[in-house]
Amino acid sequence: WAAFILRVMQTAEARGLVVALAGPASSGKSSVGAAAAAQLGYRFCDTGLLYRAVTWLALRREIDPDDPEAPSALVSLVPEVQLLDVGDGRLAHVAVDDVDETVEVHVPEVDAAVSAVARVPELRAALLERQRAIAAGGRIIMAGRDIGTVVLPGADLKLFLDASVEDVRAELVRLPTRAERCSTASPQPSCRMNPRTRPPSWHLASWFMGWTGSPSHGTDGAPFSS
Repeated sequence: WAAFILRVMQTAEARGLVVALAGPASSGKSSVGAAAAAQLGYRFCDTGLLYRAVTWLALRREIDPDDPEAPSALVSLVPEVQLLDVGDGRLAHVAVDDVDETVEVHVPEVDAAVSAVARVPELRAALLERQRAIAAGGRIIMAGRDIGTVVLPGADLKLFLDASVEDVRAELVRLPTRAERCSTASPQPSCRMNPRTRPPSWHLASWFMGWTGSPSHGTDGAPFSS
């Protein structure tokens, strides 16, 4: 995945891009996005971490998301949350009052409560502004819910992953043989990834809106093969 995204993005202009990476739960968005960002020297942000952080703070402050006063109380928590670069461009740590609380935002209590907190419209609006502010600097891959439709509708590149765990494992099993076949100094054309070819078992649907203006087309304007 990282190699595929890298190849596509290298066809773009030298300016830093804003990349929106979407997909269902457990499709590998964070792993793919972080790996691609590391190779490109980009930042990576999983927007779900912001919701987890606010949820953890809400639990700590005993804010019930169903309370009539909850919307304003939850919105007031947003400025307290800091996303920290772990040193390789990944905004993967959370700090509150300059204290790293990353471990705390991943506890089961947060898992159980985050959906209810994330449903509060006022909080979603506040975090929408926060997410866009993070992306404004460019050179970033952002993964999350509604990332390409609501959060970053004008992203330079939008990718959607819907791989199943079984599909990815099957593809990984085949990779060593292919790597050996393509490891010569001058690999055959068949070993080079065609940017218009979608790996069939990974079901990757891509949009290159900044270049073609239409979905499911590559940077040269030709449709992806299935």
